This record gives sequence, structure tokens and C-alpha cells, in this order.
Amino acid sequence: MENANKTMLLVLIGVLIAAGLIFFVLGNRTTEQVPPFNKGKEVNQETFLDLFVNTNPVYIVMDTRNVNDDLVRRNIYQCGVDFAGSNGLVGRDVFVVGMEDKGCVYASFSLTINKTTSNAECMKMINTNGTVLYITAGNDTKYYSRAAIVGVGDTYVLGSCSIGRK
Repeated sequence: MENANKTMLLVLIGVLIAAGLIFFVLGNRTTEQVPPFNKGKEVNQETFLDLFVNTNPVYIVMDTRNVNDDLVRRNIYQCGVDFAGSNGLVGRDVFVVGMEDKGCVYASFSLTINKTTSNAECMKMINTNGTVLYITAGNDTKYYSRAAIVGVGDTYVLGSCSIGRK
């Protein structure tokens, strides 16, 4: 009986050590390393629109990583939908990209691509060429030679995200 108790104690200690190691490894995983966004140099709105006229493809990126407010997340997605319906995108290869904490989904209207991948892979894709309409949590819009960074908060007016000259 004494050997059985020692064996049970050793098994219990082994299970506790294994559980501790699993907890340590899973708890200390590093987050995905996403390359920085290549937005280009800062420009004014007029310069951005001039550059936008001659660019293809166009990426509509809805970045909800680290956005904890559900209303802000919905507004970011709605802004992306509104951009997708803009007359300034007619005739362009448009990629719609959703970046979330768990990964990235992208689709193309003209190329009928629909794919789920990592945020790092999506960032590599949007860093290659074209212009990016990058929607994230915030309150203002900044323009760059390759991108417009559109900040969206908890107040959003339907249809206010659009591209094209009036």
C-alpha cells in the first residue's frame, strides 16, 4: 500500500509539473509580428486625391485589432462598406481587408478571391503596391502618399466614408 501511495504522489507531482509547463508555454507565447504599415510620406488631402486617381489596386483595410468597443468596431466596418460603394472605386481592383486580433480576411471584387490568413501576410500584401484606405479607431483622418488613415470613433454618420472628387 505504501508503494501505491508513493506512485500516486509521483504521478500527481508529474501532472502538476506538466500542467505548469503547459501553462507557462501557452501564457508566454509571443504575439504575431506584423510588419509596419508602409503609408508613405505625409501629404495634404488634395495631393492624396491627385495620387489616388492613377493608382491600382485599392485596399480598403478595416483594422479592428485591439478595439474593445463593439460600437467602434461596427463603425469601422460600416466605414469600409461605405468606401466600397464609392464612385471613386469604379473600374479599380478593390481588395477589402479585415484585420482582427485573431487574423486577417481579405476578398477581391474583380478577382473573386476570398482568403483567411495572418495579419502579417495581409500587411505584406497591402505594403506591395496600390493605395490603401486604412480605417482604424480614432478621431481624425491623415493623408499620405500611399494611404489615407481614417480614424473612426463611436459616432459615425452613415455614408461619410467615401472617395472620389465631387
